[in-house]
Amino acid sequence: RLVKSARPDYPQPARQQGWEGTVVLRITIGTGGDVENVRIQESSGFPELDESAAQSVKTWQFDPAKLGDDPISSAVDLPVTFDLEEYKEEE
Repeated sequence: RLVKSARPDYPQPARQQGWEGTVVLRITIGTGGDVENVRIQESSGFPELDESAAQSVKTWQFDPAKLGDDPISSAVDLPVTFDLEEYKEEE
């Protein structure tokens, strides 16, 4: 379960060019809930968007997975979408 997140920055050049897409990140969540590793599983097609998503997700915090009552590390695929309309609504 996601506890804390910050929306990735939408790089200005990407906005100006109208770039949109979804990057799928493989993240490893440690026993403390921190993101320990981020790998691009599927690119958005735009390296700038992929990198922005990866950098942002590194700061996110999760409730760790558990085996019984013990927290364990886990890996999940996480899609991050860059959509100009959604970002405009938040400005």
